[in-house]
Amino acid sequence: MNTPVEMSQAPSIGAGRDPAGRAVRAWLTDVLRPRLCVVTGAPGSGKSHLTAWAALSDTGPVRAVHAMLSARGMTLHGLAWALAEQLSVPGRSPETIVANIAADRRPATIVISELDESGPACDGASAAAIITELLNPLLDTQHVRLLTEGRAESLAAFTVPAEVVHLDDPAMTDRAAFTAWLRANGRETAPAEALFPNVGLAELALLAGASENVPERWLAQVPPDAVPAIQVLASAYGLVEGTRWTALTAALTGDVQRAQASVALAAPLVTRVDDGFQLALRPLREAVLRTRTPQLAAQIEHALGRALYEQVPKDSGGVPQWARSDPYTTTHLLRHAAATGVADRLVEDAGQLVHADPRAATAVLETLETPLWPTWRAVGRGLMASSDPAERASLLTLSARLRGDDSLTGRFAPHASWHPGWCDVGGDTWTGPVSALVHRDGALLVATADGALHILNASTGAPVGRIAGGTPDIWGLVWLSDGSVLHLDAHRAVRASAVTKSESRADRISGLLNDAGPVTAGTVRDTLKTWPGLTALGASADLSHFVAGDTSGQVHVWPANAPQQVRSHRLHQGPVTAVAGVHGRSGRLSVISGGADGTVRLWPVAEAPIDEPMIRRNTGVTAAAFAVLPSGPVAAVAWTDGHLRIWDLLDGEEQIMNPGLTVNALALTPEGLLAVAGPHGTATLRITRPGSSPAPR
Repeated sequence: MNTPVEMSQAPSIGAGRDPAGRAVRAWLTDVLRPRLCVVTGAPGSGKSHLTAWAALSDTGPVRAVHAMLSARGMTLHGLAWALAEQLSVPGRSPETIVANIAADRRPATIVISELDESGPACDGASAAAIITELLNPLLDTQHVRLLTEGRAESLAAFTVPAEVVHLDDPAMTDRAAFTAWLRANGRETAPAEALFPNVGLAELALLAGASENVPERWLAQVPPDAVPAIQVLASAYGLVEGTRWTALTAALTGDVQRAQASVALAAPLVTRVDDGFQLALRPLREAVLRTRTPQLAAQIEHALGRALYEQVPKDSGGVPQWARSDPYTTTHLLRHAAATGVADRLVEDAGQLVHADPRAATAVLETLETPLWPTWRAVGRGLMASSDPAERASLLTLSARLRGDDSLTGRFAPHASWHPGWCDVGGDTWTGPVSALVHRDGALLVATADGALHILNASTGAPVGRIAGGTPDIWGLVWLSDGSVLHLDAHRAVRASAVTKSESRADRISGLLNDAGPVTAGTVRDTLKTWPGLTALGASADLSHFVAGDTSGQVHVWPANAPQQVRSHRLHQGPVTAVAGVHGRSGRLSVISGGADGTVRLWPVAEAPIDEPMIRRNTGVTAAAFAVLPSGPVAAVAWTDGHLRIWDLLDGEEQIMNPGLTVNALALTPEGLLAVAGPHGTATLRITRPGSSPAPR
């Protein structure tokens, strides 16, 4: 149970809204209240502001809020992916994400604002689907609590009892503090005071000088020459920089000088944030939109969408250069295209799609009947989490390759920072779902769910051989030079497969004493019996050292020809889930390990382990790989939520991605081919150097 946070620790919300703030904070810090709390009220009443304040003021040593998201502009899949990312749970579909959050028994208090502005047009169109298919199922689990806000009609789909904080209730606002807040502005406050307790409309009434039809009265006072600039902001989906605002206004006026004059008149009347401008109050934007006839509305939207596209820089051949476009265009052009019915054509431009805001692209693609959607959806979670267009292009190239779509692969590949290699994910030669794999001498040994062991050419993925097995759920493969294979089974027992000859224990001891011949599976098994509860197994690439991890968090390393020289350190809190070792160019051995505690540790074996983890995440590690590339030693680690990191250990550069795959095992070749294995089979990624990326186009 979370420790209650005293209200005195949180700053005042202002405008007399402390009673409402106390009500929301009381719900946040009391897990015995209903699992759903909704903040609602009339347009302009400050629902979003209150909800954001409550979550952001949660700064105590024990956090009451575990995930905070805005649903503005989002659809079902996008919001589900963003939520899964914040809670560090795996899953690609909303149904799977709900199931995984339900299975994860950690308490989760979630704050989702602006449900009434969800959907591609930011008009609340996706609220019902989000509630019905994501939020209601989540609220069926006892450890999930939800604070959300929106207009009443957008919240109607909830089916569980809720605690309601209604901002139209006068008890939710301190009238004296509300009045003092208004009077601090130095204007005539009588019309604004009459609007108590609506904070947003009261603030607008200070400017309009009226207490009825306030947005319309404000708009009536706008100089006619400023109206075109105001119309632009009413159609905008975010902050518009001044130069872009003028250019878009010119699309309505037909004259740059008139546009400049319109913007100059409108600028003092609207909200400015740094270099951007907006109509911050939604009722005000809606009032402007109501002044349009259907014909005028269509004309304005088409003019703005066309102007945005025409202003994108082009090369000499007329090809858009999206990387050189302004932030508003790359972020919101797809929404404007959807409003005018041309989004299906715009998404065919791969460059635009990878540079677009992935939230907007997800929202638009989810509503289109396009073959792009399955490819996008397969890696959508990684796309949402990435801020790099080249990284998003790489993920889409991989997704298209996994789906066998060569056309889409070719369209996204020129924009990518890394590229997929071969993919064994279907067809006659598919190995099936993979639980473990290891690389040695240009080949990959792949363990499948049925216990079979497949040998694949590491460069091409072509099958080389197959060993039938009877041990399902294999992990922790070690492939010895005599062809024998050691691995762990589901019961943490060490097993061997394909031993080329049998030998007695005396033979093995004699071999060790005389340092004769390669180490055998039996020898290593004898050493591994020293530790109960093994959970991870690995070896250096040259098989000169072996590495193991156990349930206590200890990692053990020993030379193949001297098992009595074992070195052990407790590196994790709880089971070790992945280990890998590599010799650097100096010949020194380093070990990387991951645990169920979400940490990754680096241990230069000749020294003490590095004190602090390389990284700590809120979900368990599933796989690790280590190799020396031409650029130096590189490590790769995956977590249960599909998050994947690749480190250059010489300079600390890292590459972060979420390829949308459940990762059971990793293997990294000296040539820079990373094999990513799981239920999908095996996919390979060509990496060069973490952090390197071509200039996106």
